[in-house]
Amino acid sequence: MAGERAAIFGQFIEGLSESELGAAEREETYRILLEVLEEFDIKGMEGYLDIDPAFDEVWNEKYPPEIEDFEE
Repeated sequence: MAGERAAIFGQFIEGLSESELGAAEREETYRILLEVLEEFDIKGMEGYLDIDPAFDEVWNEKYPPEIEDFEE
């Protein structure tokens, strides 16, 4: 089931990224959608990064990438 949801979500991102909505409107849509999806297993959703920069922005706000501290 989680895989099916992820596939549907990916199709949604692709469709929204091709729409005439501006980045701010898409970001708000993604924020709301991620709030709803917290009730489900959202593992694997990071596989949909790099489709729409607006989604990447919202995803990275909600789930900041881990920064590795490299010492020389």
